[in-house]
Amino acid sequence: MPRAVVGRPSFSVRSAVRQQGKRQSCWAFSQGARRDVENAPMTEELVRFLMARFDEEADLARRCDGDGCGQWSAHGDTVDFCQADLSGFHPTVARHVALHDPARVLREVEAKRRILARHARDPWPCHDLRDLASAYTGHPDFPTRA
Repeated sequence: MPRAVVGRPSFSVRSAVRQQGKRQSCWAFSQGARRDVENAPMTEELVRFLMARFDEEADLARRCDGDGCGQWSAHGDTVDFCQADLSGFHPTVARHVALHDPARVLREVEAKRRILARHARDPWPCHDLRDLASAYTGHPDFPTRA
């Protein structure tokens, strides 16, 4: 199974747009970008909010992968964190913790960034962006109009 990449994220919204052969940045708030997005301030705010959450998740996953293993596993009531085993979990909780290992979190963040890149200029309300944001409704910086 592939290991987690511990360096900087290989994906950005702007690079995804360039890869698609478009000249303009997909962020409506970028310098010189056309403002053709309905309700652009909300879209901008939500895109910035989502990018910040994705960056936080990727950073945390990289910090949890101190030995470069990146993949955790569960064995009954024990989670193997590569560096050490921790036991005493209910087996279902152990499986849940192992499911969220750093390698998986980094893959998920990259997938979310690709979705964001595809939809960042969609007319508001973009239901896919709102669905991505829905996981963060309890966050103190959650946009009030999202």
